[in-house]
Amino acid sequence: DGATARVVFKAPEGEKVTDSANKGEIQGIVKELASGSDQIAKVDDPFEVQAVSQDGSTAYVSVSYKVNSMELTDKTTDALKDAGKDAQSNGMKVEIGGDALQVMPHTGAAEIIGVAIAAVVLVITFGSLIAAGLPLLTALIGVGIGVSLITALANVLDLGSTTSTLAMMIGLAVGIDYALFIVSRYRAELA
Repeated sequence: DGATARVVFKAPEGEKVTDSANKGEIQGIVKELASGSDQIAKVDDPFEVQAVSQDGSTAYVSVSYKVNSMELTDKTTDALKDAGKDAQSNGMKVEIGGDALQVMPHTGAAEIIGVAIAAVVLVITFGSLIAAGLPLLTALIGVGIGVSLITALANVLDLGSTTSTLAMMIGLAVGIDYALFIVSRYRAELA
């Protein structure tokens, strides 16, 4: 169950992809893609699998990979992105799509902003850095452990691309909430 991609070629106005020059260009790209990476399982030649439009203006190449999109190397995805550059310089329009070009979501800015806002609210609420830091510290430790476990599971199971982000959001929310509950009970006992 590997990643897939499609490279779509549209011939210049008044030409067809079946014209010898365009056909040769596309078949060259098919060979280049097929030999470009050991992660590629199969590259379909559009002229052999009848992936050419009826009017002959458009054709597509299907690329199948042995691994899922998150495991593709930069070399492999760069080869896919570079596949149509020569054809584009010769006037053909080339578009590339598919889950092979899916990128891992970058986490960072949103979570850092969320933690900073939570810290400000906690400092205002408790009036003390230590009392505000305790809920944040316990939540961050819990999130760290949870995301580590998810990362370990991702090597064995197919997990969605948003799994770690969702775990961070829920972990921070629940961690801060329960830590607030404990801190407020402790402060009530002291009073």
